[in-house]
Amino acid sequence: MNWLALILGLVRLAQSLADWRARTEAADGATAKVVADALNRSLDEVAAARSARQDMRADLDRGGPDRLRDDDGFRRRD
Repeated sequence: MNWLALILGLVRLAQSLADWRARTEAADGATAKVVADALNRSLDEVAAARSARQDMRADLDRGGPDRLRDDDGFRRRD
């Protein structure tokens, strides 16, 4: 009976290690997905900023800076 208890204990240990590894891999996978989603959102924000910058450059190229409004109340009076 002593050998049987030892073998059963080793099997339970192996099963515990396999379960722990599966939980760890699942957690790592979830973490990787969250990080990938955050990176994709930040790339979308960067793309939107670049698009806005390109639109502003195109607008300035069409009419020059003289086309911009000049009604800033905080401007120095020269």
